[in-house]
Amino acid sequence: MEMKLPLRESSIKNINEPRKKMSKRKALSAEEKSVKMLEIFHESSSVFQLKELERIAPKEKHIVVQSVKSTLEELVNNGQVHSEKIAGSIYYWSFPSENFNTIKNQLKEKEAILSKLLNKIEIATEQLQSSTNALENSADTDTLQTKIATLKKDKIELEKLCAAAIADYDHNDITQKANSHKALSEAVNRWTDNIFNVKMWCKRKFDKQGSELDKAFGIPEDLDYMS
Repeated sequence: MEMKLPLRESSIKNINEPRKKMSKRKALSAEEKSVKMLEIFHESSSVFQLKELERIAPKEKHIVVQSVKSTLEELVNNGQVHSEKIAGSIYYWSFPSENFNTIKNQLKEKEAILSKLLNKIEIATEQLQSSTNALENSADTDTLQTKIATLKKDKIELEKLCAAAIADYDHNDITQKANSHKALSEAVNRWTDNIFNVKMWCKRKFDKQGSELDKAFGIPEDLDYMS
């Protein structure tokens, strides 16, 4: 005779109770993945292979392993990460100083735009003053008044453009980044050490001359530490 064991009340409750949905981590955007991938390079000052990044990125930066390769390729295409094939393996690296150089270039561009706008405002102001002076000594007041009105309108538009350029300039942000120059210089010097160490290792491992390695990796002949 087959015996049926009675179900415990707690078991019945667990069966009937709806399962709670596990909370899911918010998916990272493509831009966030790129930022976090760069953090791996800049925080470690190391050279990586793809398989190493596929192991590190999900664990430390929560980038799903399926996205590691595509994110890395996007950074390589944008010039933010460098790659080189050595003895059948591809190595990836990124210099912390490159972000600083990008900021410096953006600052130069903004300063050039701001300078042009200020120059236009100065010219418009001079023309306005010249027209005002001429108005006092000319009978053709209607024409001059129209020109003055136009110049005033142009000046207002230029001042708006200038204000927008100053807003984009973000002086506080640029100043903060400029203050980090010392830390970036130290990071660059660490990378210089890394480059020299990698060259020494490659020379021993692959029996290559320093000039051959410089050419393969695009290392300038005058590479030296920053003071």
